[in-house]
Parts: sequence; C-alpha cells; structure tokens
Amino acid sequence: MRRIYPFFSIILSFIFVILPSTVLQAEGTKKNSIIIGSSGSPTLFNPYYSADASSSQVESLLYNGLVTFDEHLNPIPDLALSWNVSPDGYNWTFHLRRGVQFHDGEEVTAKDVIYSYSIPRAKGYSGPRGSDFEKIKRIREIDPYTVQFTLSEPYAPFLTTCAYAILPEHILGKISSDKLAEHPFNTKQPIGTGPFRFIEWKDGQYIKLKANPSFFKGKPRLDTVYFRIAPDQNAQLIQLQSGGIDMMNIPPTDLSVGRLFEKQGKIKIASQPSLSYTYIGYNLKNPLFTDQRVRQALTYALDRKQIVDVVLEGQGQVAYTHGSPLQWAYNNQLEQYPYNPKLAKKLLAQAGWQDHDGDGILDKDGKKFSFVLMTNQGNKIREMVSQIVQEQWRAIGVE
Repeated sequence: MRRIYPFFSIILSFIFVILPSTVLQAEGTKKNSIIIGSSGSPTLFNPYYSADASSSQVESLLYNGLVTFDEHLNPIPDLALSWNVSPDGYNWTFHLRRGVQFHDGEEVTAKDVIYSYSIPRAKGYSGPRGSDFEKIKRIREIDPYTVQFTLSEPYAPFLTTCAYAILPEHILGKISSDKLAEHPFNTKQPIGTGPFRFIEWKDGQYIKLKANPSFFKGKPRLDTVYFRIAPDQNAQLIQLQSGGIDMMNIPPTDLSVGRLFEKQGKIKIASQPSLSYTYIGYNLKNPLFTDQRVRQALTYALDRKQIVDVVLEGQGQVAYTHGSPLQWAYNNQLEQYPYNPKLAKKLLAQAGWQDHDGDGILDKDGKKFSFVLMTNQGNKIREMVSQIVQEQWRAIGVE
C-alpha cells in the first residue's frame, strides 16, 4: 500500500557562509581570532533548556556529548571511546575516554554522564528535551569510565540522544531539577569540555570564548571566538562590509548583496547543503484538508522549482520527503508530486470542489475553499514563498 504523507510542499534550503578574503581585525582582537555574526541574541547556554539557534551555536563550542557525527552524519566517538549494544537492543554500554577534563580541571567520569542524561528525565524538568530521553529506563555506572543505558524498548535513533552535552555533576549535582533552568551556570559561567571556554556575554552585543588549552582533541588553532550580535540581517551585512564581523550566514534573499561584496574582493562565499527544509503542513483537523485528493491537488498545483529558482536564486532543491539528503535515512525513491495544475483541478473536482457561482474560487456545499497560510514574522524567505504559493493556488481556484 502506498504511503501518503500529510504534507508535501517542501523546499530544501541551503546555507550560505560568508568568509572574508582577508581577516579583518576588530578592536581588541588578535589575528588568530574570528568574529561570527549572529542575528539573534541567545537565551542561555545549557542545551537541556535552550531551544534557539543562537544559543546552540555557542553551545556547540562549549560542550561535548558521548558521540558526535562526521560530515556524512555517521555517529563517531566523542567523550566515549567506544560503545556496544546487546543483541536484543535493550542495553547500550559506553566506554569513556580517560583524563578528559572540564574547563575547571575536574575529570569527566560516569557520574557526569548519569547526571546529565538524567536531567530531562527528572520530575519537575521544564525544558524541551524530555521526549529525546523517554526511552531510557535506567542508567547505571559499571565503573568510573563505563556507563550502561537500559532502554524501555529497542530504539534505533538512540545514538542521536547520546550527542547531548555532558555537564559537570560536581557543580550542578546538588541543584534540584526545578531550579536548574534559572541557575547562573547557564548564563554566567557555563562549564563544559569543549574546545572553547566561556569568558563573557554582553547581552545584545557579543559573546566571547577563549581556546581551551586542555581540550582532549588538541588546542584549537584559534585563540578567541566572538559572536557579535546584530539586530537584523541588514545590520549584519553592514558589519560584514565594514569588517566588523568575519563570518556570517546569509539567506538567499540577500545573496545578490553578498555577490557584490565578493566581486569587490571583500569576502569569499561558500555554499553548502544544510539540514533544514521548509514545508507547508496541512492542518488535518480542518475539514478542508481531510480528503487526501485535496492535499495531493494542492501539491500538484505548486511549481516548487520556480520557488527554488526565484526565492533561493537556484541555491536549493525541491524536496519530496522529510529531512535532508545529507541524512543517512533520506529516501529519494518515494513517489513525487511534480507540478501539474491540470491534474490538481481534476482531483479537486473529484473531491467535490467546483466554481459553482463563477467568482473564480472553488466552493462545496456553500463553503468557499479559502484559508489562511501562516508563517513566522520577519522570515523573508517564507514570506516570499507564501506570496508565490498564494498566486499558484489562486490559479486553481483556491483562496
């Protein structure tokens, strides 16, 4: 039986990274430092409670998990040297690296792993990560460098859970779970095992990190990393042009500006696939979308290649399923829904939607096929997509 997904209109976007051709120094920085532009201000630096990209970008340099992922998204050792799984898939045993230190000099042991991965499982936990840890039934220390997880059932994505940060039990262990989200550790002095140590956060201005000389994978080649916070994308571009930042992500809507800077010899542009994709999700509680033929028709009516070419300036691709081609589970053999407005109209007619009163909008049982497409304010890409979608759906009688 063919599987039909509840949403179809998906566009895979790409990230554009802007790099200067020569490192431009900001006041107080050294040549082996980098200033990264951030359009959003972080909330806190504890991955069990943060849920925004700006915080995660900083956290990725402060912390390590048991595992990490290579450029092909295959799990590889991080704080764990190795792991093994019982034949029935219920027990996962991790063997830790010895001698790894937190930024304060304390060694990482099994107690830190047990503490960290118990945070989202604790009563009173108020963060967004609980569902990622719900398959863990028990965690036990076999010895100071060996930890065993027992799951409630075999769970294939468990290694993605094991990429979450290991936090210092000796600092946070006595804090109750309902107090942890507000603890000064998260904003004043986060301590991890990562390649950089937290130095300072001036809200609305910058975050400063310094190289961790004791990093278990070797001292970083950069001495200092700054995240400079700008109020919006335009302010970031101005800072990039003036040398106030060295690196930023630029959306396709501003690519023409980036290309102009590159032509002037001020920057270099690098483009690479991202893990993100943009989709339209049909609310199946709305009677308009309960008929499968309607959902298929709406997808056939969208020229997504045109959207990629216009909105993303060709720097992207049409996606026909969840996820990114970078992911190991990506399947490009699923049935696709190419642009076919004639078929869209046919399917809608079969579902009973026709223009009975001649006003150009389909109706059924006296109800117009009219609805609101919602997206987040300030996202220029999604706003542009919404405008094109509105035009393409209007062409088949959908308002």
